[in-house]
Amino acid sequence: MNIVLAKTPYHVLLAHAALASEGVLSGKATLIYLGIDGPAVRSLIDWTNWDAVHFFSFPSKRISRKSARAARCFLSANKLCSANVLLTCNDVNWRTQLFISQISFSSLVVAEDGFAAYANYHRNLAGWLYAETYLRLFYSDVTFHYGKMNRARADMYLSISSDAFPWCPESRKKVVFEEFSRYCFYLSSRLDGGWNGLSSTSAVLMTQPLSDQGHWRFRDEMAVYSRMLGSLAGAGRVLVKKHPAEGFEGFSRKMSYLKEWFKDLSLEAIYSDVPIEVIVGRLPPGARIFSIVSTGALNASLMREDLQVFCDRGVADKIGGRWPVGFL
Repeated sequence: MNIVLAKTPYHVLLAHAALASEGVLSGKATLIYLGIDGPAVRSLIDWTNWDAVHFFSFPSKRISRKSARAARCFLSANKLCSANVLLTCNDVNWRTQLFISQISFSSLVVAEDGFAAYANYHRNLAGWLYAETYLRLFYSDVTFHYGKMNRARADMYLSISSDAFPWCPESRKKVVFEEFSRYCFYLSSRLDGGWNGLSSTSAVLMTQPLSDQGHWRFRDEMAVYSRMLGSLAGAGRVLVKKHPAEGFEGFSRKMSYLKEWFKDLSLEAIYSDVPIEVIVGRLPPGARIFSIVSTGALNASLMREDLQVFCDRGVADKIGGRWPVGFL
């Protein structure tokens, strides 16, 4: 039996790409979703392809022995303590680390968790001390470190583009772009209800939880969104898509400011967690996608060459010409 760990809607898409890709998961596979359950997430799952699908919620928001016990009990109750292949999307988050540490496996596959997988990751001294000393001394029975924390651990690395995991030998990389795109377009064809107006959309602005999580100041984040929407003079319907990690209150505040500043645009909020990679299949040719720097926007630029994708000019050096995107 094989086990797949997913924590976000994007991970669910990668999990299905892994299922369809030859040489990754052979035989039966079980999906364990560790994120917030909801209709949007469940709509992304092709239930017929999985031997079983489980949803798990942690009892606390921080790493703790209580969380470790809950993970162990869950795995034991569902007889999921061992696997032939264990595939994890995001190997650094403590939630997935807890599950990895409690499952015995023959082979470990790490799938990309977005844009960070394309950076040549190096820990600074403080990060090294925290990971190698504090966690190992005080949480030795709770969590272990894989992937980025221990690069030699994984047997295979899965990604949308060959540029991911730049430090990893090519022999251990596997690109699943075709399988990923095929599944996203399949899901796109099934969108109904409130999604019927996508074909008349001029642009999509993808917000991010940068100020919510304290990485940016609110005014700096809004300044970038304003610069991007300012290029849409006379445009028609513009969708503003909430990031899955964004809080409802923070996103609503951003929408209020944008509607006040751009009264000439028809702005509509998308609160759904359905990834942009699924939505792009229904957008008309020439539609524009704006993002500061989002995995979804970068993937969209590869999936639909007839769309115009723009990122913040401040990240131009990081992207380095690896994706067909413009900068504003």
